[in-house]
Amino acid sequence: MSILAMSDARAEVTMSYGDDAAGALGEQHHQIMFIRRQFGAFFNLLDELVQHCAGQAVDLARSRA
Repeated sequence: MSILAMSDARAEVTMSYGDDAAGALGEQHHQIMFIRRQFGAFFNLLDELVQHCAGQAVDLARSRA
């Protein structure tokens, strides 16, 4: 969710349900962004592992040729 979209959502929640609900929405957004960063790091490592294994497979194939 973009910063602008989050700001709009928070304003709407504040008008409809009050500051406490808007605060809870903001906290949920921070938690979701934290989880996205953590999984992003995991997938980056997984991608590096796949690339490494592919390179090892190419090297093995070349050595057997």
